[in-house]
This record gives sequence, C-alpha cells and structure tokens, in this order.
Amino acid sequence: MATGHTPYGWLTRQRIAHAKTLLKDRTLRIVDIALIVGYETQSAFSASFRKVVGLTPSEFRRRL
Repeated sequence: MATGHTPYGWLTRQRIAHAKTLLKDRTLRIVDIALIVGYETQSAFSASFRKVVGLTPSEFRRRL
C-alpha cells in the first residue's frame, strides 16, 4: 500500500499519532510518552513532534 511517505516518515507519523492520544492522559509525563512511542530522549521526541504537528508536546497538551 502506498502512503506517499518514506518508511521513516510513515513511522514518525505513526509515533506522533500515538503520542497525541497519550498526551490526553495528564498523569503521563511527556518524557514517559517519548519513551513509550520509541524516542530515546525527550528532546528528540519534541523536535519530531514539532516538525509534524507544528507545536511542542507541551503546547499541544495545553491546547487540549
């Protein structure tokens, strides 16, 4: 099935989609969400999240 994205881009979007769901649970820390969705560091997660969503995970959570 063609997605129009590279395999890495597809995986990143899947991770971010899962993270967006997890961010609704305010008992989870952002660093823990980063680890759950497969990032080694919170900064790597935040950079990818911002690139895809246009907001940092913290900004996204505040707007929920």
